[in-house]
Amino acid sequence: MMAERILPDWAKESQTIWLDNDHAVTWTARSDESEPSGGLLWHRVAVQENSATPGWCVGGFQWKGDSGPVWTLESRETLTLSPSICCGCGHHGFIRGGKWIGA
Repeated sequence: MMAERILPDWAKESQTIWLDNDHAVTWTARSDESEPSGGLLWHRVAVQENSATPGWCVGGFQWKGDSGPVWTLESRETLTLSPSICCGCGHHGFIRGGKWIGA
């Protein structure tokens, strides 16, 4: 059975790029800019009670930033970032050619 590609309601405001059925990226932008400066990586998890994002964990990345780690946006069309992404929960992998590759 294929999982539905539905993110929490508040994530639907931005364009969603599905890497596979269990991983998606939504863009983020600085308040004074219209072009994305990073994004949120969404990945499926077991549904937890009282979660703000039921069934999903979310971590962020940026390619423009004044603090914290900064990724290299190698390609926006067929999304490719480096280095790998490690979510705060420990979920780790790469975004290469518009696909999620687990580490």
